[in-house]
Formats: sequence, C-alpha cells, structure tokens
Amino acid sequence: MILHAFVNPPEGIGTGTFIIEGDSGLVLIDSHYSAEAADAFRAYADSLGKPINRIYVTHEHPDHINGLRGAFADVDSYAAAVTAESAAQAGIDIDHVAAAGNDEIDGIAYEFEIYTDAESKESLVIKLPEYGVMAVGDLVYNGYHMVLNRDVTRWIGLLDRLQTMAEFALILPGHGAPGNTQLLHANLDYLETAWRLYGEVNDRDAFLSAMMDAYPDHDGLSFLRLGAGRIYPRQS
Repeated sequence: MILHAFVNPPEGIGTGTFIIEGDSGLVLIDSHYSAEAADAFRAYADSLGKPINRIYVTHEHPDHINGLRGAFADVDSYAAAVTAESAAQAGIDIDHVAAAGNDEIDGIAYEFEIYTDAESKESLVIKLPEYGVMAVGDLVYNGYHMVLNRDVTRWIGLLDRLQTMAEFALILPGHGAPGNTQLLHANLDYLETAWRLYGEVNDRDAFLSAMMDAYPDHDGLSFLRLGAGRIYPRQS
C-alpha cells in the first residue's frame, strides 16, 4: 500500500484529500471544493496509472464533496447516509451508501465508523488497521482554525474516543497535512479553549480576537469567522 496526500495550500483552505494505492487500483478520500483543485487532484490520481476503484467522501460540506460534480463524476462514490442525503439536496449524486463495518478492497483491510454531530452532521472515519492509518475528515484539522458549533462538547468527546485508538499513529485530517496522534491533543486543546472563551465572552468580535491571540499561527481565519457566526449572538 502507498498513501498519497494531495492537500490544498492555505489560500485553497487546506482541504486534505488522499489516495490509497493498492496493487491494482486506487481508493480516494474526498474531492475538494473548486473545480480547479478537483481537476488537479484527478490529474494526479490519473498520473499513477491505475484505475480509480472508488471515492469516499467523509462528510457533506462542499469543500470535500463538490469535486464529485465534475472531476470525479465518473467514479463510484460512497458516503454515509446523511451525507448522501445532503449531497442529493445540493444536486450531487452519491452512488453507494457507506455503512459502519469492515471491508477488503484490493487486498487491503478497511474499517469504517460513523460519528455524528461534531463539525458536521455526520463523519465517516476510514481506518486501515494493518497500516495504522486513520482518515477522519473534519473531526481533526492540522494548523487551521476549526469551524465551531454552539455546543462542542460532543466533538470533544469524540476526539477523546479517538485518542484511545493509539494503534492508529498516522492521522489524515480534513484540513492540513497528515500528522501523528499529537493532532488529537492539539484539536482537543483548541476546542476546549474555544468552549472556555465562549463561556466567558459575550461579544463575537472579542471572541475572534481572543482565539486569534491564542492561536496566532493558525491558517483558515474564514473558518473561525464562520464558526463564530454560528455561535453568536449567544443564546440566553
């Protein structure tokens, strides 16, 4: 097995897409937002000289699924049920509903889990247990601000659960480059800081300023602003 990462630069919001190369074919994970990025990812996949067996999308957000409209319209697509329903509402057809469980593709063992109500309504987690690899979509970011919801405690709980899976040493995040399990610690720190500040700060702009001060090296300010727009004004 060869793993390929094709990650947007920060100005392309750092969307992480990946290729699992087996002996005879390719399995892709996520598809980018812009047609330009999706086309570039498709060109890279085609350059490997093996057929694309399928593409999985980890969740319903357009920066991960829009490439199915064009560059990957001819590839068998898989997503969990809620993601497939959301895609259909956006005019994107998902060919197959992915369920939790195990599968073998091109001689490689896969494990699938579905988590709900974190960054997105539904997250498909794709594991390669023989290789210690886990693709987690936007459950985890690397070096980017996270898109917050009004109650992140469930998300924190899911990351705590992922931390117990120490055998998966390589994490493929939804934004940014692959990393080790320290990504889980960093994301927990970010969410816990955001939740604390949300409890202390009533003003959206003050919250944004505090988060930028806390994480000055993070890219993706648009993500931080989007999340702040979701959680402010605070509900009484």
